[in-house]
Order: sequence, then C-alpha cells, then structure tokens
Amino acid sequence: FIMIKEIWCMPHSHLDIGYTHPQPMLMELQVDYLNQALELTEKTKDYPEYAQFRWTVEANYVLKEWLKTADNSQIRRMQDAVAQGRICLTALPMHTTPCCDAREMTGMLRDIKELEEQFHTKIQIAINHDVNGQPWSMGQLLLDSGIDFYLTGINIHFGGLPFERPYFFQWEMADGRRLPSYLGEHYSMFSFFSETWEHSTEKMHKGLAEHAAFLEKKGYNKDVMFLTATNPPLYDNNCPDAELSDLIMKYNEEQHEWKIRIITAQTLREKYRKEMEQAPVHRGDWTDYWNFGCASTAKATRVSRRAKNTLHMSETLECFTEAGDAHYELVKKECFKNAMIYDEHTWGASQSISEPDSPEVCSQLIHKEKTAYQAADLAGYLLGSQIEDLCSNPYQ
Repeated sequence: FIMIKEIWCMPHSHLDIGYTHPQPMLMELQVDYLNQALELTEKTKDYPEYAQFRWTVEANYVLKEWLKTADNSQIRRMQDAVAQGRICLTALPMHTTPCCDAREMTGMLRDIKELEEQFHTKIQIAINHDVNGQPWSMGQLLLDSGIDFYLTGINIHFGGLPFERPYFFQWEMADGRRLPSYLGEHYSMFSFFSETWEHSTEKMHKGLAEHAAFLEKKGYNKDVMFLTATNPPLYDNNCPDAELSDLIMKYNEEQHEWKIRIITAQTLREKYRKEMEQAPVHRGDWTDYWNFGCASTAKATRVSRRAKNTLHMSETLECFTEAGDAHYELVKKECFKNAMIYDEHTWGASQSISEPDSPEVCSQLIHKEKTAYQAADLAGYLLGSQIEDLCSNPYQ
C-alpha cells in the first residue's frame, strides 16, 4: 500500500427515530447507549492511546434527553470525557429532511451555546448520516452558528452521490462563505468491512485490505482511511461495541502494515481543516431525496406544515403582546419538538414493506403521525392565547 498509513475508526450510533424500534422505546435505548459509551471510555482509559474507546454523539437530541435525568456526578463524568477528547459533541439534534423550513432549522441550532457552556467545549462539527444532502440555506445557518466542518455518510438507497467518495471539499454558500465538508463512506463500514461480529483479526485485516486496495486503485491519495463503526447486527440505533477496543488492540499488536486508531469526528476535522485551502470548491444546493417518506403520510405532512405556520404566527404576535409565562414557553418548546421530530428523516419500520400489518409497523406509524397532530394542537393553543391577549379579551 503506497499512501494509506493508518485506518481511523469513529464509533457512533446512527439515530433513526423509529425504523428499528418503536419511537418511545428507541429514545430510552439511545439514552442507555450514551451511558454505556461513557462507561467504555472509563473502562479503557489505561489502554494504548489508539485503542482507548471514543464516542461521537452523532445527534445531540439524544444528549438533551440524557440530561433530563443525569445527576451531577454523571454530568461531571461526561464533562471530563469531553475535555479529554474521548466524547465529541456535534451541532445537529437529528437528521433532517427538506420538510424543515428556515425558522425550524434555526431553532434546531439554538441549543448549541447552552451545550457548549454546560460541557465547557466548542462545538464545531455537524453530522448528517443517511440523508443525501441539505438545503443550501442549512450550510449558511451552520456557519452562522460557528460550525466549520460538515461530515456525512450518504445512504445511496434513496439517491445518488454528488461526487465519488471519500471526498473532501469546500461547500460554497450563496453569500460566498465556505463550509469544509467531508463526504465519507456510508456509516458503519468499518464494522461491515471488518466483520467485527466475528471477533477475528484475520477477517478484519482481509476486509480492510480489500477496501484499501480498492481506494488506492482508483487514485485515493490520502494517508488515512476513515470509516465509522456501529455495532452489527444493528447498523442503526446501535449500542456501543464493547469489544471493539480489545479487537483493535489485538490487531495492532500483530504488527500489520498499518495501525488502526479509534478517533472522534473532532480528530477528522483537525486533520482535514489543515488542507482546506487546497480543497476543491463546489457551490449550490445539495439536493436531498430522502424525504419522499413524507408523501406516504400526506395528511399528516399537511397538518405538520400548517402547524409550523401557526407556530410562526404566534411567535410574531409575541412581538406585540410580550405575553408568555413559563407554562406558555414550555408548551411552545413541546410544540417545536414535535414539529422537528415529524420532519426527522425516518418514515416507517424496517419491516414496513415485508410485514405492513405487523404491530410494530402500526406502532411506528401512529407515533410518527402523532407528532404532526400534537404540534398542530399545541400551536393552535399558542396562537389562540396570543390573539386573546392581543385583543385584551376577558376570560369569560
């Protein structure tokens, strides 16, 4: 192998709100996974640096759910792991679709500063896995929020790739600013190529060597091969792979032609940010084809869009009424959360086609559509409250 000297492995859990589990169950599992990742960072703290377990929080909505029940001790442990570079926080709460409007995208980024203050860190990375792209305006909002690196592992089942991957480039916005972007392999490919479930360094080496040869044959000229790791058989909504560090340590002790190193997304950012000036520049909208799912729930999609318009109207009236107590603000937060989850990229359970009448398929459909109607109902309450206050109407 001429160019590739190291293989970088980024462990994470890909967040699908649904697909593998009913949505309420899934979010509880994702909170558990974050606790497990924290435990693994502590368990492996005395391992060689390259094998110490690290975790990238791909979608910070999970972290915000975790914070609801985390005690001071857990929060301090998380702060320590972030400070040590063992856990990396990212900017977006979940993987979105073009169903999101500009206000919604802005709202999704509003908690970044709060998370930065709580965990004494600077959030500089946004990740979108699965989806094919993002609206052009999203890039500008990310730059406005201090994000200077965008990482994506596109799922080509629902659309093509804009460039042959892996590919590092500068995504130029309509206003001329540029967002360094890395179009990586589909997420989970480290686990897939290495067959990590077999716990075999021989199979690991065979799979990685085949991919490295494939890259170099087509002219790959980087000294690092970057792949992300999940935990098969769950490629989505997976818990941390508790045996990954031991497997990588064993592999490296065998003295192969390259070393495998466990990293976070921050490590990748630091490497490729240095090459930003030399990277190709591409300008324009990055089209996403994923959200065809919203047509499968067309009535709920219509309700969701009207809900957001209603929410926006109530926020406009707040400028005149200056009304809104703690209860009102809590309702508004819940309304926005439901609107955001409806626009998240997951439509349907994994067996929606093969077993359309199964209880889990029905459960996930009900939970998905519920978020649209709940957002609409709460938005109606918010707008009604604002109009009543604007008109100084008596309670009676």
